[in-house]
Formats: sequence, C-alpha cells, structure tokens
Amino acid sequence: MSAFGFETSRPLIARWTTLIASALVSTVLLVGIGCDGPSSDQDFIGFDGQAMGTQYGIVYRPVNEFDEEAIVQAEIDALLEQLDEELSNWRTDSWVSKFNEAPASVEIEIPEHALQVLSKSLDIARLSNGALDPTVSPLVELWGFGASEPPPAVPSDALVERTMEHCGYENLTVDPNAQTVRKERAGLQLNLSAVAKGYAVDSIAKILDQHEIVDYLVEFGGELKAVGVSPKGRPWRVGISKPIANLDRPRTIDQVLLENRALATSGNYQNFLKRDEEVYSHIIDPRTGFPVDNQVLSVSVVAPDCALADGLATACVVLGVDGARSLIDSLTNVETLVVVRSNEGPIRIVATDGWPGMVPPDE
Repeated sequence: MSAFGFETSRPLIARWTTLIASALVSTVLLVGIGCDGPSSDQDFIGFDGQAMGTQYGIVYRPVNEFDEEAIVQAEIDALLEQLDEELSNWRTDSWVSKFNEAPASVEIEIPEHALQVLSKSLDIARLSNGALDPTVSPLVELWGFGASEPPPAVPSDALVERTMEHCGYENLTVDPNAQTVRKERAGLQLNLSAVAKGYAVDSIAKILDQHEIVDYLVEFGGELKAVGVSPKGRPWRVGISKPIANLDRPRTIDQVLLENRALATSGNYQNFLKRDEEVYSHIIDPRTGFPVDNQVLSVSVVAPDCALADGLATACVVLGVDGARSLIDSLTNVETLVVVRSNEGPIRIVATDGWPGMVPPDE
C-alpha cells in the first residue's frame, strides 16, 4: 500500500474518494473526486514514490502512448535524484554539502537546479527582509533540526549569537551568468529546504507540460500544484487539514479550488524540540537565531508556482499574522491563510481577501 492509499495505477481513481498526502510539517487532503456527478476516472493514471526524504504522488490524464506511467515516472525519478544530489544537506556528496565545506572568497560553480532554488530563496529573503534566509543552516544544525543530533540542552544566547556570525544572505554573491556563487563570510552554509520541495513540484510539472499533459495534480512532501481539471471535470479541490500534531485522521479546516495554481503549507506543530517542558519550533527566525515563538500554527500560501508558495509559507510563519498579511498583500496573484492560536478559543483563521477557499477573511 502506498502513501497515497492505493495499490495499482489505473483502478485508483474510482476508489479514490479521499487522498491523504502528508508531509513532515503539513497535511493536505484531496477531496471530492468520487463524490457525485459524471466521471471520466478511467482516463486518469497515477503513481507515487519516495525521494529526497519524503513522498510524492502524481495523477494525470495521458494524451498519447508516450505518456504511459513507466515513461513519465522514469523521467521524474531521474529528476528527483538529480535534485537530491544537488540540494541535500544530509548527503555528504551533494553540491550543497560541498559548498558548505568550501572556504570563503572562492568562486564555486553551481549546477542549474541549485542555482534556481538559491535564486528563488534569495528573492524571498529580500521580499521578507530576512524572515527567510537560505544561509540559516548553522542555526538549523545548532538547534538539532538538520543532520546534527538534537542538543542536550537549549543553546545559550551567547552560542546563538556566535552562530549567527556565520549566517546572513547578504554575504552571498551569486553570478547567474557565470553560474557561480561565493561566500563572503567564513563558515557560511546553505540550507535550501524551505524552497526545495516547492521547486521539485514545479520541476515535475514541467516534465508533464513537456508531454503536453494538461490535466494533472503533483504533490511532493505536502506541497502541490494543480493544472487543468480533476477526473470530475472540475478544478482540483484540496482540503487543508487542521494543525493538530499526531492526528491519525486529519480534519479539514478549509477547502481550496485549485486550477493552474500551487499550494504550500508550513507549520510548527509537528516538528519541534522539547527541553525542560518548553517546546521549540523547527522553524528558525534568522533575524534572532531562535525558533519562532509566536501564535502562528500554520500558514498556507496559494501562488502561481510552488517554489514561491513554499518559501513564502515559511517566511510568513516567521513574520506572524500582521507581517504575513502585509507581505502577501504586497504581491500579485498570491494569497494566504494563517491558522493562529487564540486566547479566546482553540484557533483563529486569518485569510487575505482573495483567498480561494471557503473560509472568509478574518473568520
């Protein structure tokens, strides 16, 4: 049985009344596929797999014999292996790991995928005034949310301050024409995970586009992109789950209709460090060096591409409700839904005016 809850490709759609695609820090539900109305389920095929430490799943309508599952999956698996070889902080032979070990003031060649992910990360870093920072890796490792073991005790203020001396996206120089990157500060290290999953979704979507496939849904580690229509001939309907840790049966907090758009969710309720009865989020605020400590439980972002949505979702968790709305309102064709702890009840939902779900803004 796969992560998507089906065993074979072609019979899956008819049985697929609810698809659960869970990620480390976010959960989405694809709903409404087998509920009512006419269906062309037999025209769609799908498959799933594992890559980059997470799971992925794809459902699409093939247009000719060259779009059969084995051919498309082979291309996608090759792509994901390449992304892992370039972007992984857990592989010592990856490009990121080699860059992190390199000295300062040396031009390092950067492969195409890593260049695209780093460039997108830096764009969002500038948009968010550093709420997202691709050089946060030393802090991620310090707090035990990377390849390093969790610390036995909470890092001291002094240790955090010293570690921050090795961070700062302003200390990177990228030359896209020469395809090189240079660190201007010793000890500077990259962690591109805030954008990598979304970029993987976009890259898979490009493969499907190259096959002239016009109806598909791609999910990778909880981030997704929907193009065309679902097997019901309607926009893909995605449910965003209520941010509750260790929930065996996710509950939907909202539903979004997606058509040629991407959705990413970031949250701090499933992955955390607990020391001395205190809980520390895995999302680090690069501006302070400490885990995020605000009322935000999760942020979902809808955008034209998934890399943008992915990075913005993380930045918005750091920024908090007001900062998140201010950032998203400054962008075109981007919307967000923020789930917040409330002193007056379990949770509060805040959405931008154009949020394409069923929850009204500021409900």
